[in-house]
Amino acid sequence: MRNIRAVLAVVAIAAAASLSACFPNVGNILGDGGSGSPASVSGKWSIMLTSSHGSTNDVDLEANFSQSTGAISAAQSVILSNSPCEFGTDFIQGTVKGSTVSFTLAFGTGHPTASFSGSVSSDGLSMSGTYKLPSGDCSPSDSGTWAATKFGDSSASYSGQVVSAVTARTITVLAAVQEDASNGLQANVTLTGGGCSMLTLTGTAIGSVLQLENADGTIAVVAQASAPTYATLATKYQIGGTSCGLADNGTGTLSKVVPAVVGSKASAQNDTHVTTQVNTLVNPLSHSLLEKILATRRAVTLE
Repeated sequence: MRNIRAVLAVVAIAAAASLSACFPNVGNILGDGGSGSPASVSGKWSIMLTSSHGSTNDVDLEANFSQSTGAISAAQSVILSNSPCEFGTDFIQGTVKGSTVSFTLAFGTGHPTASFSGSVSSDGLSMSGTYKLPSGDCSPSDSGTWAATKFGDSSASYSGQVVSAVTARTITVLAAVQEDASNGLQANVTLTGGGCSMLTLTGTAIGSVLQLENADGTIAVVAQASAPTYATLATKYQIGGTSCGLADNGTGTLSKVVPAVVGSKASAQNDTHVTTQVNTLVNPLSHSLLEKILATRRAVTLE
């Protein structure tokens, strides 16, 4: 009898193990939303905040996230388009548990802190959720939704035109951009119709934004990609001093150069796509973001 009980116990254990292997655990059913290995969110993110209080409160937030297991952060690599609470001390920190992400955006001592919660997509290329900002010294309370898109390597050749806001001249641009693993940028630029013909610029990529300047800081270029493919770059430039002609500033659009295949129908479609994109107007948030970057740079230069 004792042997029969032992045999039955072994059979029961084996059956339970077999059944558990056939059915996923709760974490697997929910896509590891609250358990399992944390999703990878390290990299460059363009985050659009849509306020429940109207479009005038919408914000374009650009950030480079660092990640150590389930802890995430971003400091000295955060840009906001029009937040009244940005004082140059923005700091993001938070956690990732499975596909669930939560983080805070602190504006510095004495200022309010925005909180974000949401989830990471299964492919790791997008995030979305809700945010809240309490009232404080720099802003009334706000809340809404957010959606983030991950941007990769911007290395490519770009061509297009920018138009001077001072002289109305059109400058043709061809730029070879190289981005390293730390998001550092180097660009070799050829200009036709400008105050100089060649430029070497360096800088940093943050989110969908490329920030570049020459060695003495008298020339600055900021550009924002419209999509993770970097198909087009909404571009603004600023020239001071005399290293590239007289002081100047202007805007334009650059497009990624797509290698053509002779006789290819796809090539013709790509060319049409690029031509269409060159004439696309910059959206208001991009315009606000790029203007703010240049204004901040001017203020720092004057100090």
